[in-house]
Parts: sequence; C-alpha cells; structure tokens
Amino acid sequence: EMEDEEGEAEAEAENPRAMKSVESEAAVETRPRKRAARDNRDIVDDQRNQARTHGEISAMLKSGVPGAEIVTELVAGSATFAHKSEYAQAKYLQKKRQKFAFRVRLLRPTARALCHVYFHRNAAQTLNMRADALALMLTMANVRTDAQFAVMDHTTGLLTAALLERMAGRGRILSAFHGKDPYQLEITRALPLSPSHRAILHHIPLHLIDALLPHSPSHQPLADECDGCPISYSLDKCSDWRHSRLAAATTATAATASATAATAVSVPANKQQDARSELQQTEERLELGESLDGDVEERREALRSARLGKRPSRGTVRAWLRAGCDGLLVALRHDLIPAVDVLLRAVAPCGTVVAYSQFLQPAAELQHALTKSGLVSRLQLNEVTLQNHQVIPGRTHPTMNEYASSGYVLTAVKIDRNTR
Repeated sequence: EMEDEEGEAEAEAENPRAMKSVESEAAVETRPRKRAARDNRDIVDDQRNQARTHGEISAMLKSGVPGAEIVTELVAGSATFAHKSEYAQAKYLQKKRQKFAFRVRLLRPTARALCHVYFHRNAAQTLNMRADALALMLTMANVRTDAQFAVMDHTTGLLTAALLERMAGRGRILSAFHGKDPYQLEITRALPLSPSHRAILHHIPLHLIDALLPHSPSHQPLADECDGCPISYSLDKCSDWRHSRLAAATTATAATASATAATAVSVPANKQQDARSELQQTEERLELGESLDGDVEERREALRSARLGKRPSRGTVRAWLRAGCDGLLVALRHDLIPAVDVLLRAVAPCGTVVAYSQFLQPAAELQHALTKSGLVSRLQLNEVTLQNHQVIPGRTHPTMNEYASSGYVLTAVKIDRNTR
C-alpha cells in the first residue's frame, strides 16, 4: 500500500496536467445540465393538433370576427404551439395573420410602384421588366424634361408611363407602333397625370416615320399636299382625313337640304356651337361613360372625328423628326432589328439608344447588327440582375423564390459618320 501511494504521488508529480483533466471531467459530470431549448423534433403535423374545426373558423369569418381575434383563437386551440421553437412560432403567427388578419396599404400610383405590382402579378405583360431594369433604361437614355424622345413600347405602357412621369409635361414623346391602331398603354392610364402632362405623348405609325425620314443625307422627302392633314394610322396617308372631310361635307349638305325643305322649323340658338369645342365635349362625355343621343354609328363617328382632330399634322411630324430625337427607348417582344433600323434615323447625333429584351438572342442579334452598321459607338449589352437577401440575425441568406435576371438592356450612342 505504501508503495502504491508513493507511485501515485510520483505520477502526479510527473504529469500534473493529466490529473487536472480528470478532475475537470469529474466536475463536468457532477455539474447540473441546462435544459435544452425547444425544438420541433417531436412535433407531428396533424389536423388533430388544432381544436378549432374548419366550420367554426368559417362561422367566425362570416360573423365578422376581427382577424386578430381569430389568430388568437387558433393559437389557443393549437396543441403544439407552446412546444415549437421561437422561430417556428413567429412563422406560424405570420402565416395565420396573412390568411385572416387582412391589411390594406394605400400607395400613390407611380411608375416604380406599378412596375412592382405587374412584376409580381403578371410579369409577362411587362416583359418581365423589373424596377431595376426600368431605372437602368431611364438612366442610360438620360430621360429629362425639355427633350424629345422616341419610344416603342410592348410593356403595356410601363416604359411610356415612366417617361411621362419623369418629363412632367415638358418635352415631347413620339410613340411609334405597328399596324393601324396604337398599342394599348394600360399603365399610363393608372398614373394620376394631368391633361397637360399627357399632351406631350403623340402616337405615330412606324410606316409614316419611315416615309417621312430621309434614307440618306442626299435624299430628303419633299412636302406634299397632305402636310396640313392630320396623320393617318392606315397605310393610305390621307384616308382618315378625306373620310372625315367627306363625312362633314355630307352632313352639311343634308342639313342645308333639310333647312330648305322645312323653312318653318328653326334651329335653336344653343345648338350653334363651335365644331371643335363640340367634338371635345363629345369625347369627354364618351370617355366618362355617358350616353349620347342618336345612333351608335353617329356616336362612333363623333368620337373618331374628335380623336382625329387631336392628331398632329404630317408637316408637324416631319419637322419633329428632322429636328432629331434626344434618345430612343425600345422594349419589344420581337422584331427589334426592323424597328430600331427605322427609328435610329430619327435620333440626332450623340443621342442615346436603349433597347430592352427579355431574351438574350434578340438582344445579341441587335448588337451584331448595330456593330456592322457603324452608326453607333459605346455599344454595351448588360444583363440586369438583382438578388434580394433576407437579413435576420443568424438567418441571413438570399431569397430563394425569386427571378435573378430581369432581361437584357442594350445601350449605345449614335454617331454621325458624315462629320470629320
């Protein structure tokens, strides 16, 4: 025994660290353990965990019980809520509040807000254009007041609405379109813009722009007899104007014959109004949804004449195009090259060209075509990417369900090859 004690003493003297580690392990074993945090490992997802039935919840909704009270009742009736982790409890409350406790937030309609709404509800209508892509287009095109811009818009009016909002009624927007009718710019009607702000928007068919623009510096289209006529959306450049003049002449002849045949019938004085003001009143009443007396065709003709009177003349459009545009903005589903080929001639030297496409191939083809033309410089093709992140202590990570890309934006600056 004496020898064993002496051996232990010698071992302790030789290796004191080993003895301390043994003592520390013993202390850990005797130390009272802390209670583990709550987790979801023993929770089973089952409908029987909720005491409230679907019928009771529906009855509460129909009776008009506030959503906050319904969420409180669901928490009280849940058999597993108290055993969930803090994060799981917060997530459960958030889901129930989104389902039953409705909240409405009123926002003033702006181009940015409408872009967010359409992107999250139906992104196909705006060509998957996100707010960052729209901002990049406006910045690269240097959209400003007291300037003239050409635009061709397939985004349900989102791009045009952004231009109207930023230019604030000062300047001019030439909206080009294919076919016989302008594009339905639905988003522009959602903005609270005054008539003076909307008056700077002019719809011009693409074939008319091609006809009025010179194809080369030596070729300048001459003025014709229809330069004083309002522009026509059809291929016949004067058909609308001639039709309107013919209809007016026919109406005047019929009125004269009627007055001659029935001299006893006198026309009231309040019916003798100025033609232009009457057309404006007719258009305003029709836009407000008010009904007019007379036949349906007569009402359509009145509205058509009123709109025709607001169109600029061919001579005015010719002067606008010859003055040159400060920038060109294009957002199309297809046919980027033919549209840019025509509208690029309307851009003044040093003017900016910005084209948007939701797919890479059309944007790359346009980039190749502009490179071969030699009409632009500083040609860049950018992929618009934006990644949102969830920022929570200990749980920061990129948002999982989100579109990382929002299309492709091609930017360039037009140059004049004839100057040295």
